[in-house]
Amino acid sequence: MDEIPAMTEMRCPACDWLRVLDPAEVVRELTVAGKLRTGKSPDGDVALELLRLIAAGVPCGGCGRIGLLVAPYDEEVEWDRTRRCEVCGEPIPPERLEVVPDTTVCVSCKGAEERGVAPAGQIEYCPRCGSTMTTEATAGRMTEYVMKCHACGYRGR
Repeated sequence: MDEIPAMTEMRCPACDWLRVLDPAEVVRELTVAGKLRTGKSPDGDVALELLRLIAAGVPCGGCGRIGLLVAPYDEEVEWDRTRRCEVCGEPIPPERLEVVPDTTVCVSCKGAEERGVAPAGQIEYCPRCGSTMTTEATAGRMTEYVMKCHACGYRGR
């Protein structure tokens, strides 16, 4: 008879949200879902299969998508798990995460931000008139980029 793995993960395939459960939490989830009687501890393989059935209807804690994946948790894989850019949603390369561990954006989006260019799919609208704004370089000793509305002349950063 197999035991429930020491740690089990429930993760979202869309956004890589992750929840790690110990054996007691797995039993609690199964009991709350009505798949297990109170005080009973199922075989490990049965517990994981029941948890997979439940997870298929559970919304993600990150993006709200329904349908989580269940697998034994591997701590060695966790450090290498990809993080997604909060601007474009693409995976941030592991090399960038090694150099800048706290980053939340990929290299291309960070470069676009530093150049004052709105990333693809992101359009800035004028707070005064609602027209689309464009990026414009300022003249001076140091180049700065500002957002400008050509319809009403509004300038913002």
